[in-house]
Amino acid sequence: MRPHVMQLIFRLAPGGAERLALTTLDKAGSMIRGSVCGLFGHTGPLVAELEQRRIPWFGLDVIGRSRLPGIMRLAALLRRQRVDVLHVQAAYLLQWAAPAAWLTGTRLVYTEHSSHTFETQPRMARLVRWMAPFLGGMSCVTERLRRYMTDRMGIAPHRVRLIRNGVDVERFSPHGPVAPLPDGWAHAAAPASADHGDHGDGAGDAASTGPAAPPRRPDGAASGDSGDRGDRVVIGNVARFCEAKDHPGLLRAFHDVQSTHPAARLLLVGDGETRPQAEALRDALALGDTVHFAGTRQDVPALLRAMTVFVLSSRHEGMPVAVLEAMACGVPVVTTDVGGIGELVRDGETARIVPPGDPQALADALRWMLDHPAERMAMRDRALAMVRARCGHDVMVRGYLDLYGVADASSFALPRTGYATVSPASVSASRISEPAPRTSESTPRTSGPTAPSPDRRNRP
Repeated sequence: MRPHVMQLIFRLAPGGAERLALTTLDKAGSMIRGSVCGLFGHTGPLVAELEQRRIPWFGLDVIGRSRLPGIMRLAALLRRQRVDVLHVQAAYLLQWAAPAAWLTGTRLVYTEHSSHTFETQPRMARLVRWMAPFLGGMSCVTERLRRYMTDRMGIAPHRVRLIRNGVDVERFSPHGPVAPLPDGWAHAAAPASADHGDHGDGAGDAASTGPAAPPRRPDGAASGDSGDRGDRVVIGNVARFCEAKDHPGLLRAFHDVQSTHPAARLLLVGDGETRPQAEALRDALALGDTVHFAGTRQDVPALLRAMTVFVLSSRHEGMPVAVLEAMACGVPVVTTDVGGIGELVRDGETARIVPPGDPQALADALRWMLDHPAERMAMRDRALAMVRARCGHDVMVRGYLDLYGVADASSFALPRTGYATVSPASVSASRISEPAPRTSESTPRTSGPTAPSPDRRNRP
């Protein structure tokens, strides 16, 4: 009987850790049964994707409660759903997860994505160090973070596994639908990603009617992708709106770029608590409709393919999944030097890398990308080859299966379907406009089959 693995996340909202949790459950479905629990909130924008993938989900909404009732509610859920492994995606959540797992005899594993929590909340570092010997498994996503946890926090090296983030290189690929541009951007230059002329099935993209992909030159580049200042180009970002992502710095950098490249456009995909401030700054900088807020989307691959350059402006990260996904879609990248970026990405070779918190340096790198089309296309090709060779999901999923204690995890291999092609004329694409908000639900729900296993392991 396949073990039941529950992913515990902050909220049922998109993010890098949440994306990895869903991908692991989705790709490892032949070896585990999976579910997702958001600890804070009853529902959220991630629910649509969970239901599309038929992954059971739960929202406990423990925010505003004392910790003990939340622990007991989580423990009751673990018992009721007969969870074998609880995978916690952040140190903060261990405050609820550890007691609940202990009460129910559930194997507890934990993945850390960034050292920022430990640097700003020392008590979290003490909690993880104290709990390390009692966890069923612990991992992190970069070598830099692993060294921080062992050298700075004093955790025994053999307790911390390195499991790097991976990308679904079949869903995130240069092949597939290309999202059309917002109204008023109709004359923008074609995106800089590769091989749009041959399209795959675009798995995971929201489909609606739209224009076909741009024609290709013999070298595989999009026609019209000249980088000339008279062409409109789309600079894009996919990130949750929060302090760490530094959208204000990105908007200021884009304002600088506009002074020399007035045809440039900025596409911001995502949502979050700092979005109102970002919208206010856009207005204060008089950027108008040159900046488009697309909101939370399920068709991220199609949106990435519509970009000329992808930009990450974060102040701190672990290993940014969005950067790897953009590279996998064949989009040139400008990124800040955060987290484990330097372990995979090389400045001037696979991306342009700038210091975090420096809008002028970010603007200069973006301007260089727009002024050097041949160089950025070569950089794009090297990055695409690197991601396909080193960042596929196979190794990541195999590592997590081993962390869960799944027998024969080393034999796991993703099915390879290749990159099927269809006629460009038959490809549909989704409009880059913000979707209508979903109706909030007040009670936890599940979707898809939830039949529990009759065999519960490690139960008192």
